[in-house]
Amino acid sequence: MKVRHDNTGKTPKIGDKIAYNPPYYKGLEIHTVTGFAKSGLPYLGDNKDTPKTGFVIVEEAPSKVKTITRKVFSVSGDFPEDLYDYLTEESSPDCFKEYTANTKETLEAQGYENDEVANHLITLGAEDNEKVLIEIDY
Repeated sequence: MKVRHDNTGKTPKIGDKIAYNPPYYKGLEIHTVTGFAKSGLPYLGDNKDTPKTGFVIVEEAPSKVKTITRKVFSVSGDFPEDLYDYLTEESSPDCFKEYTANTKETLEAQGYENDEVANHLITLGAEDNEKVLIEIDY
């Protein structure tokens, strides 16, 4: 099923308010989209009416935004010289690297070799298996 566009070319989604002229009433009605019929037309309200003629979205439902937060550590302030050199080689300045903090035991259990950067992130306060950002600020 392909969702039908409104008269302006926008695609409705559940929660949008649309205006239309119902066949049983001369005038404009505004209802909330509650689903979609097999024809692709939006269901309006609880009684599952669909607009028989054109319709227009008058208010869009708020979109769901997923926010991902990460702890940020500075390569120049949080890492000893040997790890600083490792992290900055082949890196451009003023960027971020995503890294997963892990203990030595976790890495071994997953079949990986020990990673000093991942271990050091734990000492800086990251949780085991937590994704963090390392700011390359040199």
